[in-house]
Amino acid sequence: MTTLLSTVEQRAAARIASRFFVSGCTYTPRVGEPVTCKAYLAREQDLQPVGYDQVADIVKKAVVYLKEEISDMLMEPGAYFTINGTKYFVESTSDIDGNILGRVIVRDES
Repeated sequence: MTTLLSTVEQRAAARIASRFFVSGCTYTPRVGEPVTCKAYLAREQDLQPVGYDQVADIVKKAVVYLKEEISDMLMEPGAYFTINGTKYFVESTSDIDGNILGRVIVRDES
């Protein structure tokens, strides 16, 4: 059942994707056919406590994608996104609130 709120969320996600996401990306699952999609590469800061007064500053890369283009069932470590010619391998999945956007932690091929 589609509610008015889910329709508004879908339209908002589509507008965000058209403005910020890269078109023509490819998601290649470990098993199955590649999927052409739109995706966004994000660099996120993650602060990890290491001592009483110290914090380790770790920068992670994440790919955000539209769940309507790629099923959560296909998302698994070892699969990869190709964005602007660079492969980003899925290390772990991560949830974003709602059913519109998906997010995975990635590492690049270098």
